Amino acid sequence: MSAVNLSLLTPLVPASNPYLPLKPYQFWGAVRATGHEIDLHAWVDTIADPVQKGIASAMLEFSLEFRRDHPLIEAARIHLGMTETELNDLWLWGLTL
Repeated sequence: MSAVNLSLLTPLVPASNPYLPLKPYQFWGAVRATGHEIDLHAWVDTIADPVQKGIASAMLEFSLEFRRDHPLIEAARIHLGMTETELNDLWLWGLTL
């Protein structure tokens, strides 16, 4: 039996990071409260590569948590025209739901 590589179990976000993952209801609650749901889905529909489009769609629909530092979240932020500060504030608000 091989040894477990413990470095793979290290959390990606330090415990001091205020941008903890959002649960789906928190993420979608924040998206809907700000009126971005339609634009977010429309953006995913514009992704030309069918594999990337499928991945993005599946991640939004089936993720068990949403991470502020995930590239999909950053790409969506840019598409939606939000500043980093606006998304950070919205993320922290979502954590309160």
